[in-house]
Amino acid sequence: MASHREECIILKLLDEGVLMIDNGSDIAVAVASIVDKYGNIKHPVNDNVHFKIKGEGELVGNASNAGNPRKVEWVDAPILIRTFTKPGTIKITGSLIKAGVHVRATGVLEIDTKPTVTQLSKSASVMSISTTLL
Repeated sequence: MASHREECIILKLLDEGVLMIDNGSDIAVAVASIVDKYGNIKHPVNDNVHFKIKGEGELVGNASNAGNPRKVEWVDAPILIRTFTKPGTIKITGSLIKAGVHVRATGVLEIDTKPTVTQLSKSASVMSISTTLL
């Protein structure tokens, strides 16, 4: 089915089943797609999406490495999101740089990060040192 005029930006996680842990190094891929009023993805689209991140995470990349804003290449604009070391919510907002009359300017995605849980096994918590005297 052919897509119609652009209507809005949809943001989603590429792998929605992965838990984001607040360890400062977890990274997830989020993608922005432009869809018509029936939810059909528009392609090809040559627009740029600017991302803003609030909360307990950050965008990996900036204008110097084409990380933000991102060009919608063929069907989507992928970005990398890294967690901070505190649990909470990461709010991602994607906006078309040149939004038109028929395109809602923004899409929003919220990701909840989970606290890091460290568990030591019984064998790892007990250390034995033996010294042999000659």
